Amino acid sequence: MELPSPNALRTFEVTGRHESFRDAAEELNVSVGSVSRYIQLLETHLGLKLFERHTRGVSLSPAGRTYHESVTRSFNQIRVVTERLQQRTKSGARHIVWSLPTLGAHWLAPRMNRIKSAVHDFELHLSLDVTSADIAYRDIDFAVVPDYFAPRGSDKFRVVRLYLESFTPVCCPRRAGIDAPLELPQQIFEHPLLVYRHVSVQWNDWIHRAGIGNIDQANCMTVDSGMTAYHAATEGYGIALGERMKVADALRRGTLIAPFETVVDSGHFVCLCWRQHPSLDRMAEKLITILKREVRDTLGPGVDPNSTNWPRWIEA
Repeated sequence: MELPSPNALRTFEVTGRHESFRDAAEELNVSVGSVSRYIQLLETHLGLKLFERHTRGVSLSPAGRTYHESVTRSFNQIRVVTERLQQRTKSGARHIVWSLPTLGAHWLAPRMNRIKSAVHDFELHLSLDVTSADIAYRDIDFAVVPDYFAPRGSDKFRVVRLYLESFTPVCCPRRAGIDAPLELPQQIFEHPLLVYRHVSVQWNDWIHRAGIGNIDQANCMTVDSGMTAYHAATEGYGIALGERMKVADALRRGTLIAPFETVVDSGHFVCLCWRQHPSLDRMAEKLITILKREVRDTLGPGVDPNSTNWPRWIEA
């Protein structure tokens, strides 16, 4: 379906905000007749009545109000991105790398200084905000995300795999040593299991792989994110299902341990994604090399990033 005229959409946004043709005409510095024509043009295009006409003026129809919310949101997004681009132009070229909060905070952020030093000819800024997970509409240059966040079927983006997501239970050493020591996989049922929904692998996936029955929902503690789950596990409140790259530093420090050999992969890869452009393509070549090196250094010698293997030093 062909998009409506930008001028008609702009006129509709202003008219809907004022619910007045006259006030809209004054803001847009056009005639009331011009406003009316643009609204009629948009209504004809959509096949909808966007305004209810009254003797004393107009008001948005139910359909018009729903459409106005979407149009306003779109204009606001364009305005925000425009302001960001202008600010970036004023402050010099700065390239934004976006990642999800848990992956970004636990793996990418601690390595950003080394990454920046290795690509000193261009400036990188790490963003972990979650205003939108749709990369195609974000004001970013690069993204380090699981492949299910990568734009599909678009020739405007390129995607390179970095490593396979791999999961196993993790907890603090104190949790593994009190009341019911964790020696066998089925002993996880004697401890609180930390559950968070927005993850590609859930507890049942690991439990079925381990062949130990079914999860007991009464023994689960639901939290809002992976970051919360890992923090709670570190503090001894329960057992989290840890992704090897996100928990690697905590495992190396000994604040978390991985007691069992059973691992399960999500079937998804964490990737570097970027918009296709000659200048970004050149930067991406450097980032790919550096990020793959960081992945190898995190996993240690002999561990294939495309396998489910965990580093030897992670063993409890």
